[in-house]
Amino acid sequence: MVYTVNRSTAAVLDKLAAAPRIGDLGLFFSPGWHEKNDRTEGYFDAEWGVPESWDSAIIQGPHLHVANPLYKQPNPTMLNNKDWTSIDLEALAIDAIPATQYRPTGNSSDYDEAYTRWSVTEGSVPARHYFRIAWRAMAANTGERTLIPAIIPPGTAHPHTVSAVGGPNIPLKRIVEAAGFMTSIIADFVIRAVPKSGILMSSIDKLPMVPDGPYSEAIVERVLRLTCLTAAWAPMWETVTKTEWQPTVAWRIARDRRLGLVEIDALVARALRIGIDDLIGIYRSQFPVLRGYDFDEYLFDANGRLVPLSIRQSWKRDPSAVSTPAGRTFKHPGSGRTYTYETPFVHLDREADMRKAYNDFG
Repeated sequence: MVYTVNRSTAAVLDKLAAAPRIGDLGLFFSPGWHEKNDRTEGYFDAEWGVPESWDSAIIQGPHLHVANPLYKQPNPTMLNNKDWTSIDLEALAIDAIPATQYRPTGNSSDYDEAYTRWSVTEGSVPARHYFRIAWRAMAANTGERTLIPAIIPPGTAHPHTVSAVGGPNIPLKRIVEAAGFMTSIIADFVIRAVPKSGILMSSIDKLPMVPDGPYSEAIVERVLRLTCLTAAWAPMWETVTKTEWQPTVAWRIARDRRLGLVEIDALVARALRIGIDDLIGIYRSQFPVLRGYDFDEYLFDANGRLVPLSIRQSWKRDPSAVSTPAGRTFKHPGSGRTYTYETPFVHLDREADMRKAYNDFG
Protein backbone atom coordinates (compact mmCIF):
# COMPACT_ATOMS: atom_id res chain seq x y z
CA MET A 1 0.00 0.00 0.00
CA VAL A 2 1.24 3.49 -0.82
CA TYR A 3 1.35 5.56 2.34
CA THR A 4 1.89 9.26 2.96
CA VAL A 5 3.54 10.97 5.89
CA ASN A 6 2.70 14.63 5.33
CA ARG A 7 0.74 17.04 3.16
CA SER A 8 3.55 17.41 0.62
CA THR A 9 3.67 13.71 -0.19
CA ALA A 10 -0.12 13.58 -0.41
CA ALA A 11 -0.18 16.59 -2.74
CA VAL A 12 2.56 15.15 -4.95
CA LEU A 13 0.89 11.75 -5.18
CA ASP A 14 -2.35 13.45 -6.13
CA LYS A 15 -0.65 15.32 -9.00
CA LEU A 16 1.21 12.24 -10.17
CA ALA A 17 -1.94 10.14 -10.31
CA ALA A 18 -3.14 12.15 -13.30
CA ALA A 19 0.23 12.53 -15.07
CA PRO A 20 1.21 10.78 -18.32
CA ARG A 21 3.49 7.75 -17.86
CA ILE A 22 6.86 6.71 -19.24
CA GLY A 23 5.14 3.49 -20.24
CA ASP A 24 3.26 5.46 -22.90
CA LEU A 25 6.51 5.65 -24.90
CA GLY A 26 6.49 1.90 -25.55
CA LEU A 27 10.05 1.34 -24.37
CA PHE A 28 11.64 -2.08 -24.85
CA PHE A 29 13.14 -3.87 -21.84
CA SER A 30 16.59 -5.46 -21.63
CA PRO A 31 17.21 -7.77 -18.64
CA GLY A 32 20.82 -8.40 -19.59
CA TRP A 33 22.86 -11.51 -18.87
CA HIS A 34 21.83 -13.76 -16.02
CA GLU A 35 24.84 -13.41 -13.76
CA LYS A 36 25.02 -17.11 -12.86
CA ASN A 37 23.32 -19.06 -15.64
CA ASP A 38 24.79 -17.19 -18.61
CA ARG A 39 28.21 -17.25 -17.05
CA THR A 40 27.86 -21.02 -16.66
CA GLU A 41 26.84 -21.21 -20.33
CA GLY A 42 30.19 -19.63 -21.20
CA TYR A 43 29.13 -16.25 -22.55
CA PHE A 44 31.33 -14.34 -20.09
CA ASP A 45 33.65 -14.95 -17.17
CA ALA A 46 35.11 -13.10 -14.20
CA GLU A 47 38.30 -11.30 -15.11
CA TRP A 48 39.37 -7.76 -14.27
CA GLY A 49 40.50 -5.53 -17.10
CA VAL A 50 39.80 -2.52 -19.29
CA PRO A 51 37.78 -3.61 -22.35
CA GLU A 52 39.19 -2.91 -25.80
CA SER A 53 35.86 -1.40 -26.82
CA TRP A 54 32.35 -0.87 -25.49
CA ASP A 55 31.33 -3.99 -27.46
CA SER A 56 33.20 -6.07 -24.88
CA ALA A 57 32.19 -4.02 -21.83
CA ILE A 58 29.92 -5.63 -19.24
CA ILE A 59 28.95 -2.97 -16.71
CA GLN A 60 27.55 -3.54 -13.23
CA GLY A 61 25.51 -1.49 -10.77
CA PRO A 62 28.42 0.35 -9.10
CA HIS A 63 29.55 1.67 -12.48
CA LEU A 64 26.42 3.84 -12.46
CA HIS A 65 25.08 6.69 -10.40
CA VAL A 66 22.29 9.18 -11.03
CA ALA A 67 22.87 10.59 -14.55
CA ASN A 68 26.48 9.37 -14.34
CA PRO A 69 27.43 6.33 -16.44
CA LEU A 70 31.07 6.52 -15.33
CA TYR A 71 30.79 6.69 -11.55
CA LYS A 72 33.12 3.94 -10.29
CA GLN A 73 35.19 1.05 -11.57
CA PRO A 74 36.28 -2.18 -9.84
CA ASN A 75 39.73 -2.55 -8.37
CA PRO A 76 41.94 -5.38 -9.71
CA THR A 77 41.60 -7.18 -6.37
CA MET A 78 37.82 -7.64 -6.91
CA LEU A 79 37.33 -8.55 -3.23
CA ASN A 80 33.66 -7.60 -2.96
CA ASN A 81 31.04 -5.08 -4.15
CA LYS A 82 32.74 -2.37 -2.08
CA ASP A 83 36.13 -2.86 -3.73
CA TRP A 84 35.58 -0.11 -6.28
CA THR A 85 37.22 3.28 -6.90
CA SER A 86 35.56 6.48 -8.07
CA ILE A 87 36.31 7.67 -11.60
CA ASP A 88 37.90 11.11 -12.00
CA LEU A 89 35.65 12.82 -14.53
CA GLU A 90 38.09 15.71 -14.94
CA ALA A 91 40.85 13.36 -16.06
CA LEU A 92 38.85 11.18 -18.47
CA ALA A 93 40.42 10.49 -21.83
CA ILE A 94 38.22 11.10 -24.86
CA ASP A 95 38.07 7.33 -25.50
CA ALA A 96 37.99 6.19 -21.85
CA ILE A 97 36.25 2.92 -20.97
CA PRO A 98 35.92 1.87 -17.34
CA ALA A 99 37.56 -1.26 -15.98
CA THR A 100 35.17 -4.18 -15.58
CA GLN A 101 35.27 -7.47 -13.72
CA TYR A 102 33.53 -9.51 -16.42
CA ARG A 103 34.74 -10.18 -19.97
CA PRO A 104 33.04 -11.89 -22.92
CA THR A 105 34.27 -15.39 -23.75
CA GLY A 106 33.80 -17.84 -26.58
CA ASN A 107 32.51 -17.00 -30.03
CA SER A 108 31.59 -13.33 -30.53
CA SER A 109 28.66 -14.12 -32.82
CA ASP A 110 27.19 -16.47 -30.20
CA TYR A 111 27.66 -13.73 -27.61
CA ASP A 112 25.84 -11.23 -29.82
CA GLU A 113 23.03 -13.59 -30.69
CA ALA A 114 22.36 -14.73 -27.12
CA TYR A 115 22.05 -11.23 -25.65
CA THR A 116 18.72 -9.36 -25.53
CA ARG A 117 17.09 -8.80 -28.92
CA TRP A 118 14.04 -6.62 -29.53
CA SER A 119 11.25 -7.65 -31.88
CA VAL A 120 10.33 -5.13 -34.55
CA THR A 121 8.35 -5.31 -37.77
CA GLU A 122 11.42 -6.27 -39.77
CA GLY A 123 12.40 -9.06 -37.37
CA SER A 124 14.60 -8.58 -34.35
CA VAL A 125 17.46 -6.21 -33.49
CA PRO A 126 20.18 -6.44 -30.81
CA ALA A 127 19.47 -4.22 -27.81
CA ARG A 128 23.22 -3.59 -27.60
CA HIS A 129 23.09 -1.56 -30.82
CA TYR A 130 21.26 1.29 -29.06
CA PHE A 131 21.64 3.87 -26.33
CA ARG A 132 19.67 2.62 -23.32
CA ILE A 133 18.62 3.97 -19.94
CA ALA A 134 20.12 1.59 -17.40
CA TRP A 135 19.49 1.46 -13.67
CA ARG A 136 20.58 -0.54 -10.67
CA ALA A 137 17.96 -3.27 -10.39
CA MET A 138 18.26 -3.65 -6.62
CA ALA A 139 16.12 -1.16 -4.69
CA ALA A 140 18.01 0.57 -1.87
CA ASN A 141 14.79 1.80 -0.28
CA THR A 142 16.47 3.72 2.55
CA GLY A 143 19.66 4.81 0.81
CA GLU A 144 20.76 8.15 -0.58
CA ARG A 145 18.82 7.34 -3.75
CA THR A 146 16.70 4.34 -4.73
CA LEU A 147 16.28 4.80 -8.48
CA ILE A 148 19.76 5.18 -9.97
CA PRO A 149 19.55 5.62 -13.77
CA ALA A 150 22.14 6.57 -16.40
CA ILE A 151 22.33 6.29 -20.18
CA ILE A 152 24.76 3.63 -21.43
CA PRO A 153 26.26 3.64 -24.95
CA PRO A 154 25.81 1.15 -27.79
CA GLY A 155 27.80 -2.05 -27.45
CA THR A 156 27.51 -2.23 -23.69
CA ALA A 157 26.15 -5.31 -21.97
CA HIS A 158 25.20 -5.82 -18.33
CA PRO A 159 24.17 -8.62 -15.96
CA HIS A 160 20.63 -8.79 -14.59
CA THR A 161 21.65 -6.78 -11.51
CA VAL A 162 21.31 -3.88 -13.94
CA SER A 163 18.18 -3.38 -16.07
CA ALA A 164 17.79 -1.20 -19.14
CA VAL A 165 15.19 0.22 -21.51
CA GLY A 166 15.39 1.72 -24.96
CA GLY A 167 13.85 1.31 -28.36
CA PRO A 168 14.94 1.11 -31.99
CA ASN A 169 11.98 3.17 -33.19
CA ILE A 170 11.86 5.74 -30.41
CA PRO A 171 13.56 9.10 -31.13
CA LEU A 172 16.82 9.41 -29.22
CA LYS A 173 15.74 12.78 -27.86
CA ARG A 174 12.75 11.09 -26.24
CA ILE A 175 15.05 8.50 -24.62
CA VAL A 176 17.14 11.34 -23.18
CA GLU A 177 14.03 13.13 -21.96
CA ALA A 178 12.75 9.96 -20.27
CA ALA A 179 16.13 9.64 -18.55
CA GLY A 180 15.66 13.17 -17.24
CA PHE A 181 12.34 12.38 -15.63
CA MET A 182 13.77 9.16 -14.19
CA THR A 183 16.71 11.14 -12.78
CA SER A 184 14.49 13.43 -10.68
CA ILE A 185 13.81 12.87 -7.00
CA ILE A 186 10.12 12.92 -7.90
CA ALA A 187 10.52 9.69 -9.89
CA ASP A 188 12.69 8.32 -7.10
CA PHE A 189 9.94 9.15 -4.60
CA VAL A 190 7.43 7.19 -6.69
CA ILE A 191 9.73 4.15 -6.58
CA ARG A 192 10.43 4.32 -2.85
CA ALA A 193 6.82 5.16 -1.91
CA VAL A 194 6.12 1.42 -2.12
CA PRO A 195 9.22 -0.35 -0.70
CA LYS A 196 10.40 -3.23 -2.86
CA SER A 197 13.44 -5.46 -3.26
CA GLY A 198 13.91 -4.82 -6.97
CA ILE A 199 12.97 -2.16 -9.53
CA LEU A 200 11.09 -3.87 -12.33
CA MET A 201 10.08 -2.63 -15.76
CA SER A 202 6.50 -2.36 -14.50
CA SER A 203 7.65 0.22 -11.95
CA ILE A 204 9.51 2.23 -14.61
CA ASP A 205 6.45 2.21 -16.89
CA LYS A 206 4.39 3.85 -14.13
CA LEU A 207 6.78 6.76 -13.61
CA PRO A 208 5.45 10.22 -14.59
CA MET A 209 6.64 11.93 -17.74
CA VAL A 210 5.33 14.86 -19.78
CA PRO A 211 6.89 14.31 -23.22
CA ASP A 212 7.76 17.29 -25.41
CA GLY A 213 6.43 19.80 -22.90
CA PRO A 214 7.55 23.41 -22.27
CA TYR A 215 10.44 22.25 -20.05
CA SER A 216 11.61 19.37 -22.23
CA GLU A 217 14.45 21.18 -23.99
CA ALA A 218 15.97 22.31 -20.68
CA ILE A 219 15.66 18.81 -19.19
CA VAL A 220 17.27 17.21 -22.25
CA GLU A 221 20.17 19.67 -22.28
CA ARG A 222 21.01 18.94 -18.65
CA VAL A 223 20.86 15.18 -19.11
CA LEU A 224 23.19 15.46 -22.10
CA ARG A 225 25.72 17.60 -20.25
CA LEU A 226 25.70 15.20 -17.30
CA THR A 227 25.98 12.12 -19.52
CA CYS A 228 28.12 12.86 -22.59
CA LEU A 229 31.48 12.46 -20.87
CA THR A 230 33.45 10.72 -23.63
CA ALA A 231 33.24 10.18 -27.39
CA ALA A 232 31.08 7.09 -26.82
CA TRP A 233 28.16 9.47 -26.22
CA ALA A 234 29.07 11.84 -29.07
CA PRO A 235 26.48 10.33 -31.46
CA MET A 236 23.76 10.95 -28.89
CA TRP A 237 24.84 14.56 -28.36
CA GLU A 238 25.11 15.23 -32.10
CA THR A 239 21.81 13.53 -32.98
CA VAL A 240 19.85 15.45 -30.35
CA THR A 241 21.55 18.86 -30.50
CA LYS A 242 22.64 18.88 -34.17
CA THR A 243 25.99 20.27 -32.99
CA GLU A 244 29.43 18.68 -32.78
CA TRP A 245 30.36 16.98 -29.51
CA GLN A 246 33.43 18.28 -27.69
CA PRO A 247 34.77 17.13 -24.29
CA THR A 248 33.95 20.60 -22.96
CA VAL A 249 30.19 20.12 -23.38
CA ALA A 250 30.10 17.78 -20.36
CA TRP A 251 29.82 18.94 -16.78
CA ARG A 252 32.73 17.38 -14.91
CA ILE A 253 33.09 19.50 -11.76
CA ALA A 254 31.06 18.18 -8.81
CA ARG A 255 29.32 21.49 -8.06
CA ASP A 256 28.21 21.88 -11.69
CA ARG A 257 26.90 18.33 -11.81
CA ARG A 258 25.03 18.78 -8.54
CA LEU A 259 23.40 21.98 -9.81
CA GLY A 260 22.38 20.22 -13.01
CA LEU A 261 20.59 17.54 -10.99
CA VAL A 262 18.91 20.16 -8.80
CA GLU A 263 17.72 21.99 -11.91
CA ILE A 264 16.31 18.74 -13.33
CA ASP A 265 14.37 18.28 -10.08
CA ALA A 266 12.94 21.78 -10.44
CA LEU A 267 12.17 21.38 -14.14
CA VAL A 268 10.42 18.04 -13.65
CA ALA A 269 8.40 19.54 -10.80
CA ARG A 270 7.38 22.41 -13.10
CA ALA A 271 6.45 19.97 -15.88
CA LEU A 272 4.28 17.97 -13.48
CA ARG A 273 2.74 21.11 -11.91
CA ILE A 274 4.18 20.29 -8.50
CA GLY A 275 4.75 23.32 -6.27
CA ILE A 276 8.18 24.18 -4.93
CA ASP A 277 7.11 23.75 -1.31
CA ASP A 278 5.86 20.26 -2.09
CA LEU A 279 9.10 19.43 -3.92
CA ILE A 280 11.13 20.55 -0.91
CA GLY A 281 8.75 18.65 1.34
CA ILE A 282 9.48 15.45 -0.61
CA TYR A 283 13.22 16.07 -0.26
CA ARG A 284 12.93 16.66 3.50
CA SER A 285 10.67 13.73 4.32
CA GLN A 286 11.62 11.06 1.79
CA PHE A 287 15.38 11.52 1.34
CA PRO A 288 16.86 11.80 4.85
CA VAL A 289 20.16 10.18 3.85
CA LEU A 290 20.69 12.56 0.92
CA ARG A 291 19.73 15.48 3.15
CA GLY A 292 22.19 14.32 5.79
CA TYR A 293 24.95 14.10 3.19
CA ASP A 294 24.12 17.62 2.00
CA PHE A 295 24.46 19.01 5.52
CA ASP A 296 27.50 17.01 6.62
CA GLU A 297 29.27 14.92 3.97
CA TYR A 298 29.20 16.88 0.73
CA LEU A 299 31.76 19.65 1.13
CA PHE A 300 32.83 21.75 -1.87
CA ASP A 301 35.95 23.81 -2.36
CA ALA A 302 36.21 27.24 -3.97
CA ASN A 303 36.61 25.65 -7.43
CA GLY A 304 33.51 23.48 -7.05
CA ARG A 305 35.34 20.22 -6.44
CA LEU A 306 34.05 17.75 -3.87
CA VAL A 307 36.50 17.76 -0.96
CA PRO A 308 37.90 14.24 -0.28
CA LEU A 309 37.14 12.49 2.99
CA SER A 310 40.67 12.75 4.42
CA ILE A 311 40.85 16.52 3.90
CA ARG A 312 37.28 17.00 5.11
CA GLN A 313 38.02 15.13 8.32
CA SER A 314 41.15 17.22 8.94
CA TRP A 315 39.17 20.42 8.32
CA LYS A 316 36.46 19.36 10.75
CA ARG A 317 38.94 18.52 13.49
CA ASP A 318 40.99 21.66 13.03
CA PRO A 319 40.43 24.23 10.25
CA SER A 320 44.04 25.31 10.53
CA ALA A 321 45.08 21.86 9.27
CA VAL A 322 44.16 22.96 5.74
CA SER A 323 45.78 26.38 5.96
CA THR A 324 48.72 25.26 3.82
CA PRO A 325 48.62 23.74 0.31
CA ALA A 326 50.11 20.52 1.66
CA GLY A 327 47.14 20.09 3.97
CA ARG A 328 44.71 20.53 1.05
CA THR A 329 46.45 18.29 -1.51
CA PHE A 330 45.06 14.91 -2.51
CA LYS A 331 45.96 12.30 -5.12
CA HIS A 332 42.85 10.94 -6.79
CA PRO A 333 42.94 7.13 -6.52
CA GLY A 334 41.17 6.69 -9.83
CA SER A 335 43.36 8.84 -12.06
CA GLY A 336 46.51 9.38 -10.01
CA ARG A 337 46.14 13.11 -10.67
CA THR A 338 46.94 15.42 -7.76
CA TYR A 339 44.57 18.25 -6.82
CA THR A 340 44.95 21.07 -4.33
CA TYR A 341 41.56 21.99 -2.86
CA GLU A 342 41.08 25.69 -2.30
CA THR A 343 39.31 27.29 0.65
CA PRO A 344 36.75 28.35 1.62
CA PHE A 345 35.08 24.96 1.98
CA VAL A 346 31.28 25.09 2.02
CA HIS A 347 28.20 22.88 2.29
CA LEU A 348 25.65 23.81 -0.36
CA ASP A 349 21.99 24.39 0.47
CA ARG A 350 19.92 22.11 -1.78
CA GLU A 351 16.61 23.59 -0.67
CA ALA A 352 17.70 27.13 -1.49
CA ASP A 353 19.10 25.98 -4.83
CA MET A 354 15.88 24.10 -5.65
CA ARG A 355 13.81 27.16 -4.85
CA LYS A 356 16.03 29.42 -6.97
CA ALA A 357 16.00 27.02 -9.92
CA TYR A 358 12.22 26.59 -9.68
CA ASN A 359 11.71 30.37 -9.72
CA ASP A 360 14.21 30.89 -12.54
CA PHE A 361 12.28 28.48 -14.76
CA GLY A 362 8.88 29.98 -13.92
